[in-house]
Amino acid sequence: MLLVFMNVLIAIMSDTFSRVSQLQEQSALKEQVSMMNDFIDLVNIAEVFKDMRYIIRVSPIGGDQESSTDIVELFSEHGKNVASKAEANHNNLMRRLEKFEKNTRALLKSS
Repeated sequence: MLLVFMNVLIAIMSDTFSRVSQLQEQSALKEQVSMMNDFIDLVNIAEVFKDMRYIIRVSPIGGDQESSTDIVELFSEHGKNVASKAEANHNNLMRRLEKFEKNTRALLKSS
């Protein structure tokens, strides 16, 4: 009887290991794509894929098919948006820094 239970336990563990092994590569790739999506603003795509012949495009299953969309154009637009946001943030920071310096000078003169 103990031998039968051991065989059942081994079969269950083997089946579980088999399912996990099958999903391992898929889960690893899904996690990599998620991390790439988090940091896409920091990557210069044109430079990264400069010497590569192919790139992989990942899109959700069941979504609208964007076969006519040019990926270079999308990345170019995204780069322009990021650059304009960075410029706006820089200008805002410089205005605040100048205002801070002006207030500090006024404080020092009045003391």
